[in-house]
Amino acid sequence: MASNIEERRVQRLGTSSLIVTLPKKWVRKVNLKPGDKVVVLVEDDEVRILPPSKTLPQKEKYLVKLGEIENELLMTEIPLCLYILGLREAIIDAKGLDISTINKVITRASNLLGAKATCLGNNMIEMKVLVDVDEDVISMLRSVFRNLVLLLRTIIGVIENKNKLDELLNDAKMLSNEIYKNHYAIARLTYRKSYALTGGGDHLVQVFVAPSVSQMAHMMSSIALETVQTLSVMDTRKISKLTIELTENLIEVLDKIGNSLRGGDVEVLKEATTKISKLDKEILSKIKKSKDESLYILAKAQDFLKLLDNTASMLACWLTVSSMIKKGILSE
Repeated sequence: MASNIEERRVQRLGTSSLIVTLPKKWVRKVNLKPGDKVVVLVEDDEVRILPPSKTLPQKEKYLVKLGEIENELLMTEIPLCLYILGLREAIIDAKGLDISTINKVITRASNLLGAKATCLGNNMIEMKVLVDVDEDVISMLRSVFRNLVLLLRTIIGVIENKNKLDELLNDAKMLSNEIYKNHYAIARLTYRKSYALTGGGDHLVQVFVAPSVSQMAHMMSSIALETVQTLSVMDTRKISKLTIELTENLIEVLDKIGNSLRGGDVEVLKEATTKISKLDKEILSKIKKSKDESLYILAKAQDFLKLLDNTASMLACWLTVSSMIKKGILSE
């Protein structure tokens, strides 16, 4: 993954706007011209600029007849399938379906990163992917883990700031939703890459490992969100110390995993694995002794920890293979 870091001066345009010029090499690489539209993604305190997607072929509109699918659950999953398979535009024929199912389909499509769904009338739904996903899988995974850390911090917030429960619950839902979007965006990106394996062995490992890692992060976010929602209605005085201690330890492990992605450092992942093993033993010991509300938080921490352990193992495999290829130890 090549990256260049340079400073650029912010300039004023008019009375209230600020502008920054784009790097010339990048402009040439993506074939950007005056009048082209770019996409500006704002993530916390970071801004990313994406060019119009040229990675997928421009295809005709696809027509999907939902009425011919008998299972309602499968109907609502159609937008997700189209998205992961890399389609850019589709018309979904929902004739004969009730308004509740139609709304579920539209909501499902609209919750995907860069996608939009609108009802055209006569029970016809148009789904478009307006912005394609970033090609940098590692950056996307790091974003997932950053949001996961922030989500865990809302657990501590619920314990320490009962007067801000509504705000904390909204933050937790928003962060969980961002992780959900990134997970399926990674699935879309890696599915497309699996048909263009030009990056060698490292690329191949990435294609298969990244979706699994993001899936586990998505599952961890579900555990964390459920924990936030449960603790918000519980009397947490007896378990506040234990909850904060466990959450801080899990955050420490997540930080190590995120740092390993930044530098490709397998040793940092080994530290994370050692920490996970130690935490697992501590939790098992406490579960045997506990009989009150602490059992809930210990069980959730244990479930979270199992997913973290699998995540660390898969990333260690990925980074090890990557390192071996770069050093010439492993060749194709």
